[in-house]
Amino acid sequence: MSAPQGCTGNVWSDLTGGHPGFDMPAEPGYRLGTDRPIDGPGIGALIGAAFDGCKPCQVRWLDALQSDPLVTVRVVELAAQFTQQALGGIPSAMTTTDPASSLSEPFRALVRLGADAGDNHRPMYAAAVRLDDAGRRAAINDAVDSIVGHMALGL
Repeated sequence: MSAPQGCTGNVWSDLTGGHPGFDMPAEPGYRLGTDRPIDGPGIGALIGAAFDGCKPCQVRWLDALQSDPLVTVRVVELAAQFTQQALGGIPSAMTTTDPASSLSEPFRALVRLGADAGDNHRPMYAAAVRLDDAGRRAAINDAVDSIVGHMALGL
């Protein structure tokens, strides 16, 4: 994909749309119960655009990835892993059922499922499949915000 109108990055690759992507290889989806690979390069490009603060590219990648439950699970999983590593646990703000939370319910529900499932993320995948595009987009967006926040702080 080429960079969209208003891109703030230096175009160096059609894959990333102008932002240094993060090395996210395609991963097998077998652990989630599917033969389809997880779009690691797309996730890396989205995180790169978000880290650079380029809204046009971030929107473009969200548009491209929001329909993929595998991407949704992997990005939420990464956000939880970053948080776990930085804080030594998952804070209740990421799992609360309180509707007043600043985080989307789809994101919090997936984090809850992941925290309860240990290494078995098939329940997360099943829940992501049931979400509509808006729910997956909200979960991905909250996860990417969390990841980029950890990265910006050097955590």
